[in-house]
Amino acid sequence: MKNHLLPSILHLSLFCMRKTPIKKSEMWQEQERLNTHHKRLI
Repeated sequence: MKNHLLPSILHLSLFCMRKTPIKKSEMWQEQERLNTHHKRLI
């Protein structure tokens, strides 16, 4: 389940990066936020 979710999250973040150029730090913050959110779901 987790292995299936991860690629989609990465794909989504890459897609967002293409649309709006964000700083790496901001992207990592968002990634951490998503990770903690998924941990709560699981």
